[in-house]
Amino acid sequence: MRIRQQLLDEAHRIVEEVVEDDSTVIQLPPKPSDHTVLEIWQKVLSNVDAARQERITTTNAFKLLSSYPFLTTKDLVPYYTAFYYCLEQYRDVLEFEIGTDDRCLEWTDPDLDSENNRHHYTNLMVNWQRLALAMRTDWAPTSENAGPQLAALNDSQSFMLGEKGIINLLSQLKLDYDQADADEVYALAVAGYEQEG
Repeated sequence: MRIRQQLLDEAHRIVEEVVEDDSTVIQLPPKPSDHTVLEIWQKVLSNVDAARQERITTTNAFKLLSSYPFLTTKDLVPYYTAFYYCLEQYRDVLEFEIGTDDRCLEWTDPDLDSENNRHHYTNLMVNWQRLALAMRTDWAPTSENAGPQLAALNDSQSFMLGEKGIINLLSQLKLDYDQADADEVYALAVAGYEQEG
């Protein structure tokens, strides 16, 4: 995934003074910034439409096909179509959450962001997990593009919620989440998904 790396690179460029890359984790510096984590996510995900218009390069194709040996060159377009569709779904959840609070983007100091937007971050963790569960459940192994869709589901979930995903910006805020909170978020996601399904 070169596209995934390009989206992350763009996030770093947008908030150059806010975000540092130590090659393993995206980090917010301990000083006040000009952006909330919500806004950083919003800017990163706003690039989905532009990234979709980019040509699939041989480098991107080779990396994707090397990562997923069950894919062929015929799967490249369906993969990228599914990948960007998934990111759009995550973006829609984010935009909905931001739309519930006219002031949520005002808390640019990390301490104020933590204090005033904690409930938004919790809601997003729950709803993004719920979305990931729904997309994985809706995946049909017998569909025509099952292989590229599966790879796109995996990569989009990793991009959003994975160890190096954009959700890790939260680790630099003082949200005081612990394993019990993480378990509760997952339980809420599963319970909400089961009620919807």
